Amino acid sequence: MAALVLGLVTVVVVASTAVLLPGAFGPWSLVLLHLPLAAVMTVNVLLNYTACLLSHPGPVKAVVEEVVGPDSLVPRGAFEHYQHCERCAYYKPPTAHHCRKCGTCIHRLDHHCWYLGSKCVGAANMRPFIRFLAWLVLGVGYALLAAGIMGWRERRLLTWHTYHVWQASARFSLGWRLLSYSLRWVLSAPLWVALWGFTTALCTATLLLVGLLLYRQLLLLSRGQSYLDVLKQQQRQQQGGQQADAYHHPQQQGRPGSAPPVVEGPGRTATASADATLQGMPATSTLPWQSPAAGPGSRAVGRAVPAAKPPLGVSAGWWESLQGRAMRAVFGSGHPLLWLFPLVRPGDFHLSRKLS
Repeated sequence: MAALVLGLVTVVVVASTAVLLPGAFGPWSLVLLHLPLAAVMTVNVLLNYTACLLSHPGPVKAVVEEVVGPDSLVPRGAFEHYQHCERCAYYKPPTAHHCRKCGTCIHRLDHHCWYLGSKCVGAANMRPFIRFLAWLVLGVGYALLAAGIMGWRERRLLTWHTYHVWQASARFSLGWRLLSYSLRWVLSAPLWVALWGFTTALCTATLLLVGLLLYRQLLLLSRGQSYLDVLKQQQRQQQGGQQADAYHHPQQQGRPGSAPPVVEGPGRTATASADATLQGMPATSTLPWQSPAAGPGSRAVGRAVPAAKPPLGVSAGWWESLQGRAMRAVFGSGHPLLWLFPLVRPGDFHLSRKLS
């Protein structure tokens, strides 16, 4: 599947640089602006996809080792909610889940993605995964813009070709006519027209599918949830064991989940959130995926999200809210406009043989 993704990206890049961009823009703007911009998008897509392939999705061993303090001292209660995975023969935090397909425990497992070569998306590769989706959406959107400009300039030829191919397929029934029309349109067209039509259809389908996936990932991330959390919630609702809006982490069976605090300003936290009060859940200063034994500045569960001054132009309320802290846990404490940069950080490559 990884080879298929790389192949489709290569087709879009070659068709865009050879047909779409030269047909949509002039020579000077093509050389000075559009080709460098296309190169930046291509490099971002390939590097972030490579980071997803080479990195460990969420090494549990590294998370457990961070709990141990100086001189191999373990804080009291640090391993209170840890469990022993019999398949991995190792301890895992309450935020970890064992993937049967990968055969290992993943820290903050989101989902098992076939487009990454049958690999999971977890805490360690969530950032390059979202960046890959974002740059891919930008890239195919840019290619569709060039295809639209080129199609408008060549609208007479495209309209004439489409009309004559449709008339040639009139003797077939509706189903066979559509199939015959699609094949005739591509095979009887000049090479640049066939590449234009194929690339436009491929980019449109990619924009819709990947755009919806990116929207879902950002929506769940802003809520401090994962796709696995949603599946577990739906399973509990079907079984009638929990209320629809109650949050329990899938690895914390039978124990109330952690609700994020309501932050009224920098350094001021309400005693309990409204949702936690209504549902009887304690309000804590930890994110939903953090262990209750670790505070907001602890490194016991991976990347910490300490209180920080918001960047210029960013609301302090949103910066310290659940959405802001969940985003910072993945992208860091830089300005939100720079979360897609740099292309790849050194921390995005967590090789499996080193940290598994």
